[in-house]
Amino acid sequence: MEFINLVLEWLNNNKEWLFSGLGIVAFGCFRIIWNWLRKPKQYDEIFEDYYLKFIEAVFNKLDIENYPLWTYYMAMDGNMMLETLQYNNLHDVRDMLSCAVPHKKYKKLDQLFANWAMIIEDLIIVLDSHLVMRGDSYLTFDRFYKVPNPNPNYHEDLVKFNKLCYLIIDLTLELTRMSNLILDIVRQKRPSFMAEVGTLAISHACFKSFKYRKQEITSTPYPGLREFLSLRSTRAAYMDKSVDLDIDNL
Repeated sequence: MEFINLVLEWLNNNKEWLFSGLGIVAFGCFRIIWNWLRKPKQYDEIFEDYYLKFIEAVFNKLDIENYPLWTYYMAMDGNMMLETLQYNNLHDVRDMLSCAVPHKKYKKLDQLFANWAMIIEDLIIVLDSHLVMRGDSYLTFDRFYKVPNPNPNYHEDLVKFNKLCYLIIDLTLELTRMSNLILDIVRQKRPSFMAEVGTLAISHACFKSFKYRKQEITSTPYPGLREFLSLRSTRAAYMDKSVDLDIDNL
């Protein structure tokens, strides 16, 4: 507004120029800008009062500030460590997204919530297949190929173990892509939304991209676990190409 006041003062001191041909054109442009600035911005009650607060609650439950670190220890570290608190939070986020209240105006965002929940649900299913306690507050993925000892199916079980670990990585990458997509959508309306976290990534992961490509962005980019086995290798970042994992017998 200080700039507007300066312009008005200048025009008042240069009235002869104001009534020239160029001055009339400039004054017309000035009036358009002035009216636009004075026009009250439309308040989107549904987005501001529901979606924005809901998405912020989801990300807080995901511990977004520590997201790069806890996803690294869960998926990339090699020893698979997950705090029981974070494991419980994954369940809570899945339930929050599954129970989100839909609004006709934001149908695409509602569909993305359901797809986001599906990724987390499938990640939990894979984790639960061989999850065991490690200490009082941590969970880890059981190295089942070591039991019994000696294990007559050692090689076969080791291959399965590695495929499951790679699938956990790929599902975590998909979770990261979806989370970044939601952040990007919100920031189209609120550019400063969680600006401090920037683009989500996984610490120490040697991948260049943690986002969907333009052609991959739909209201349901994640197709479900069975189809994801073959689809994952088409993503910009993936760990495994295996399609022969028996997801009905993890």
